[in-house]
Amino acid sequence: MARGLYKMLDGEPVAIGAVNTILIASADGAIPARLYSPISDDGASLPGIIYYHGGGFVFGDADCYDNVCRRLANGAGCRVISVDYRLAPEHPFPAACNDAIAVARDILSNARRYGVDPARIAVAGDSAGGNLAAVTAQAQRGDSRHPLALQILINPTTQLCANTPSMAAFAEGRFLERDDMDWCVSHYLGQAKHLTHDPRASPLLATDLAGLPRALVFTAGHDPLRDEGALYAERLKDAGVETTCVCFENLIHNFIVLGAVSPAAHAAIERVHALVKDALHDA
Repeated sequence: MARGLYKMLDGEPVAIGAVNTILIASADGAIPARLYSPISDDGASLPGIIYYHGGGFVFGDADCYDNVCRRLANGAGCRVISVDYRLAPEHPFPAACNDAIAVARDILSNARRYGVDPARIAVAGDSAGGNLAAVTAQAQRGDSRHPLALQILINPTTQLCANTPSMAAFAEGRFLERDDMDWCVSHYLGQAKHLTHDPRASPLLATDLAGLPRALVFTAGHDPLRDEGALYAERLKDAGVETTCVCFENLIHNFIVLGAVSPAAHAAIERVHALVKDALHDA
């Protein structure tokens, strides 16, 4: 059902250069992923974007985000690695974090194998995937041999169970609802509700954000997660991290999959791609 809904919202698959299924080795077993190459691919090393899909840590997969990643590969002129990380409740926290970090470390260590320039690698994601991208950037910060160039956070959830003005204002009726989020968190954390304060679950609560890679943060004006995304961007700026935060005032959560049904979302997606392209091709 979810795959059909995403296809309806984001249209038919756009043409790209190539898409290949790959497996990334990890301590917990092989992690499936897809490697997307842009339609303009000429075989040269390109910037790489490691993409973590949304879905509240419970739903979603690479199929649901196929067109998101196709569009991103073409629009940003990059190779995109879409990660099928493990989902709750079968695999509760920190399984998704562990998978996200393991894939990033493999890509960073073996970039040339994937046709990726090791100096121009980003982590990216939307909603729960934005959380995983932020967590991965924090985890990778101490590795000077394999640094990330960029983090791209789209409608990110940066603090589980946050109580912000936007969470109160848009708790119902805007695609993503507070009750749904609470349900997802309960499945993600299981019995360990106290872990909402763990920075691996709530990256906004990390004590120090200095030394993180450049950030592009995208929020939506009618999204309950708007404020926690903006707060994370402000904390990054305060820590000296080069950060651009863009709020698409008239959009809702998950606009990244609404390009086929909303001209405003389509325009926002194109702006996301343009900013990502500028950041990675100038890196």
